[in-house]
Amino acid sequence: TAHGKITGKLGVCMSIAGPGATNLITGLMDAATDRSPVLALVGQIPEVYLGSEAFQEISQIALFRPFAEYAETVARANQAMKLTMMAAKYALKKPGLSVLS
Repeated sequence: TAHGKITGKLGVCMSIAGPGATNLITGLMDAATDRSPVLALVGQIPEVYLGSEAFQEISQIALFRPFAEYAETVARANQAMKLTMMAAKYALKKPGLSVLS
């Protein structure tokens, strides 16, 4: 969060699915409160297993949505570029937090 707050440039962090996402909460809430531009890229279990209560499956977007400016799931590879550009735009515009899973 310090990078974005000090420079005004987009900070980026990454995590694995499930517990990796929950471990980001404190830092990302701090970034959101500080209005720091941050893009969080959060891993996800394979789409075929979504909704099956698979190992490490949690509702990641629902977890971040209350304090994120933008939070979306990249369901298909052909969506990745468009959603990444949108997430960066939202993070820099306010500034604030954007999350892609």
